[in-house]
Amino acid sequence: MGTRRWMTSTFVGYCIWILHVPAIPLYGYGARENDREYVERKVDFNSPLFKPETGFPFGNTLRSSLYFTDNGQIIFPASDNSIFTYPNPPPRGFSGREEVPMIAVFWDNADFSRGVGTTFYQEFPTLNTDKPPFVRDVEAKVRRYLRSSYSAAWTLKITWEKAPAYGARTDTRRTITYQAVLTTDGFRSYVLMLYQAGGMQWDYTRLAATNVLIGYTSGDGFYRNDDLTRRPPAAKYRPDQFRGYNTASPNPYGAGVRCLYDSQSRLIEGRQERYWRFFRQASPFRDQELKLYDWCCNQAGSAHLCARYSEKRPKIGCDGYQSPGTGSSEEEDSNSKEQGDREDK
Repeated sequence: MGTRRWMTSTFVGYCIWILHVPAIPLYGYGARENDREYVERKVDFNSPLFKPETGFPFGNTLRSSLYFTDNGQIIFPASDNSIFTYPNPPPRGFSGREEVPMIAVFWDNADFSRGVGTTFYQEFPTLNTDKPPFVRDVEAKVRRYLRSSYSAAWTLKITWEKAPAYGARTDTRRTITYQAVLTTDGFRSYVLMLYQAGGMQWDYTRLAATNVLIGYTSGDGFYRNDDLTRRPPAAKYRPDQFRGYNTASPNPYGAGVRCLYDSQSRLIEGRQERYWRFFRQASPFRDQELKLYDWCCNQAGSAHLCARYSEKRPKIGCDGYQSPGTGSSEEEDSNSKEQGDREDK
C-alpha cells in the first residue's frame, strides 16, 4: 500500500535536509512484529524515555534522550525532568527560535481518551550486535537515496495507529495511521516518515484549527516546515495522497536545479540549489550564501528584506523542463519489490 515518505538527515554542526522519495508501505508493526504497545486513555500522553547509547545528533547538539507524544511529535528534552505535552502546533509553523527540539511527524491534537487508537514502538540497539532484517532495510534505504555509506548503531520504530482527532465534534471513525523510523550511527541521524495510504482520514472541516505541522526544529537554530504544510487543509491533512518525486540536474559542485513532480509527472515546483553535496559546509552559520538567505528571509522577519534578497538572487525554476516520465514508475516498481514481503495493517 503506497504512502508518502520523507527522509531527513541530520549532522552535528551541519544543516538538515528533507528528501522526498517515491512512496513505499509502512513497515510491519504490532504484536506480530514484537513491538510494544503504549497508550494512555486520556487526552494527552507521552511515551517512555529513550536513551540511545550513542546519543542522537540533532542540529549542533548530541541529544541524550527523546520521547514521542500522542500528538505526532518526537521531542528531545533538556533533561529527564523536562517531559511535557505540546498538543497544538504553532499556526505559522517552526521559526527556528524554539527552545524545545522536536520532529513533527504529523503534529496536531489527537485524543486517545475515547478508547480508539494506540501506539506501538520497538527499539533496535545494534552498536555491537547482529542487525535484524528491518534495520538492514533501513540502512539500505539510506545508502540508496542519500548515496551515503551508513551502519546503524541505534534505530527506533514508532507507529501511531488509528489516532482520533481531538474535539467533541470529530468522528472517532475518521482516524490516522502513520509511522516514523529514527536511526543514527552516533555521527549522523535520519528519520523516515511514512503515512498509510487511505489511512489519513481526519475530517479537517470539523477541527478547531487546521495547523497540522510536518517538519523539525533543532532547538539551536535549524528548522524546516515541509512544503506540504503551506498548502490548503485538503492537501496537508492527506500526506498519504502526495506521491511526488524529485529530479535534479547538479553541476560538478553539487549545485543545480531541482524539480518536484507529482505522480502524473506534472510539475509542482522547482528551485535552485547551490550547495547540496554533503561534504560542503552547508550550515547557515558556515556557508556565506546560505547565511545571507537565512538572515534576510528567516531571522530578520522582514518580507521587504526577503523580497530584496530574491531580487538580487532570483530563483531558478523548472519551467520548460521535461520530466523523466519512466524514472518514477521504475523506482516505484523497485520499491514495491523491496517491500513486497511486508503487510500493512
